[in-house]
Amino acid sequence: MPSRYPGLQQYLEMESDKRKEMNYSQYNKRIREVADWALGFLTLVCEKQDEQELGKVFTEEKLDKLTNALLERKSRGSGNLQQTMPRYTIASMFMEKGIMKCLELVKEPYAKMVHDSAKELMMTLTWLVMERYYPTISLLNLPSVLAPWKSAWGAMDAARTVEK
Repeated sequence: MPSRYPGLQQYLEMESDKRKEMNYSQYNKRIREVADWALGFLTLVCEKQDEQELGKVFTEEKLDKLTNALLERKSRGSGNLQQTMPRYTIASMFMEKGIMKCLELVKEPYAKMVHDSAKELMMTLTWLVMERYYPTISLLNLPSVLAPWKSAWGAMDAARTVEK
C-alpha cells in the first residue's frame, strides 16, 4: 500500500546522521502532528466501529508489531533514564488495563484470589521499576508512588462488590 506521507516515511527510514542534514525540526513537528491525528482517529475507530470491523484492523500481527516497536525500541542515547522511563510507564499502563480487562472473565470462586494476585504482581513490578530508575524511592514513600494504582483497583473492587 502506498504511503500517504511519502516524505515523512522516507525521513523516518533514514539513518539519524542523514536526518540531521535535513530540516529535522520541521519534519519532527509534522510527524508529531500526523501521529497525534492518527492516534485520535484510531481512538474514534475503536469507539465507533463494531467488533468484527475492529478485528480486521487490529490483528494480532499488527498489534504485536506496534507494541514491540513502542516498548522494545533501542535507545539512541546511552540508556538515559529520561529516554527509557516513558516506555516503562506505557508498559505499566498496558499491564494495568490488560489485567483489568482479563479479570472481567474470572468468576467466583477464583475471582478474589486472581484479583489479589494480579494486584500484588502489578504493585511489585511497579515498585521494582520505580526503584530501579528512581533510587531515592523507598518502601517508606511507596504509597505515594503507587497512588495511581489505588484508584484503578478501587474501581475494580467496587465493580466486584456490585456484581455480588
